[in-house]
Amino acid sequence: KPGANPDDFTDAIEDGLLESVTREVADASVGGISSEPVDLELTEYSCIAETDGNECYVYKGEMTVLHDGSSSEEVIKDAVLASVESSMTSGELAASIDDVEKVTYVGESLDDLKVALGPEETLVEYYYTVEVKPGANPDDFTDAIEDGLLESVTREVADASVGGISSEPVDLELTEYSCIAETDGNECYVYKGEMTVLHDGSSSEEVIKDAVLASVESSMTSGELAASIDDVEKVTYVGESLDDLKVALGPEETLVEYYYTVE
Repeated sequence: KPGANPDDFTDAIEDGLLESVTREVADASVGGISSEPVDLELTEYSCIAETDGNECYVYKGEMTVLHDGSSSEEVIKDAVLASVESSMTSGELAASIDDVEKVTYVGESLDDLKVALGPEETLVEYYYTVEVKPGANPDDFTDAIEDGLLESVTREVADASVGGISSEPVDLELTEYSCIAETDGNECYVYKGEMTVLHDGSSSEEVIKDAVLASVESSMTSGELAASIDDVEKVTYVGESLDDLKVALGPEETLVEYYYTVE
């Protein structure tokens, strides 16, 4: 439901799955099961909630089965996965946890996840500049910019063909370019941003790209993105190509040559 905190329901999901798997996996070789490693929210992926207004999160879950080796690993894995899928599909797991409306099993690999979110992938590229306060570290704000953009694009792109969005490939600082900060003393960085949209192919790539780029530009232009990140004063959308970047930084080019020695 809106406003639910992953910190409040992730442990409950792990506990519920551990309980059901322990109850249902009747292999005599199994002596115990651990919910570790802990389930991990894949913040680089988003999913589209089925109910308007709800929020959707993507997870990688893991369990460790302790056994005597008399049953094959394949047999044990199949039994655990069948129990996990059953608990999710039946609705039993979601019904037991406050604010959780649905838990959906999508498979046992990252490829399964991508197919579930949308068998087709469309890469969307864009360029932007970031003006920050003096001394701000790109390592501290780059991830926050990616997360903020992923959240806004997931919220705003309402194309029914889209099942999910990934912030990968990661945004890349273009260290071979510099930009001039509008405020004296501030620093400016140039970035190439990318997102991967997972969809069913019923909408054209052009329609999907246009929707994502419009959302990215809106988030930057409104100031909403910069306002949400410490030390970031302005994020400026400059276009979807390197040529757009060059025009934004300055439509004219002058080559300067020089010579030097290094001892």
